[in-house]
Amino acid sequence: MQSAPHQNRVTLYYRAGTSDKVYQTAIEPDGGHFVVNFAYGRRGATLTTGTKTSSPVDYDTARQIHTKLVGEKKAKGYTEGLDGTPYEHSDKQPSGILPQLPNPVEEAEVEALLRDDSYCAQEKFDGRHLLIRKEDERIEGINKKGLIVGLPQTVANDLRCISGSFIPDGESVGDDYHAFDLLELHGDNFAPVAVSGPVRPAGGSPAVNHFGIRACPAGRNRVQDPAKDRALGTAAAGKPGGHRVQTA
Repeated sequence: MQSAPHQNRVTLYYRAGTSDKVYQTAIEPDGGHFVVNFAYGRRGATLTTGTKTSSPVDYDTARQIHTKLVGEKKAKGYTEGLDGTPYEHSDKQPSGILPQLPNPVEEAEVEALLRDDSYCAQEKFDGRHLLIRKEDERIEGINKKGLIVGLPQTVANDLRCISGSFIPDGESVGDDYHAFDLLELHGDNFAPVAVSGPVRPAGGSPAVNHFGIRACPAGRNRVQDPAKDRALGTAAAGKPGGHRVQTA
């Protein structure tokens, strides 16, 4: 039977708003090999259990599965600290930036928003919400929880070809990045500026359409087929004086 180190069990916590969750994962012996099991649920309640290994595997394989699982949970904001905050005992450090997330709207409101010049419409790509902070050669991804995360290598390589410092907000889809907003450019903060403001840089980012980095165009008064647009409209991201309606 293969021997295993003592550090085979990890308990992670997550607390935000009304959420107070726990996630446990462990490498456990099974007939001379090992399995990776997990349990999750609300702290203090009965946990739901499962396994990541349909059949026992060797220890090195189990350790790889276990390490990947723990990393994925930490990337979502889980930590090993009992307080469950992303500021302690986490591989993913806080960036100091909290992204603006879309606000849901009722279907009946969508048509009016699409006709309103104070709002613009942009396509939703169903990717991973991701900000990018580029400071000269330093490049960091920032997830929707404000934690620093990794970037696709192709996107990072493209960004290194572009001089200057900037923070676009967008979505990562495979090897591509779709920028739909520009929060900062060369130290100037554009986050408070309305989408319709005259000084807001157009095109979303200086990296527009640079290999795997693409701008998500914005349009106003796009209603041509009200029934179709009501079906497309899904969320409005609020910003005083100019808002974004994301469409599927």
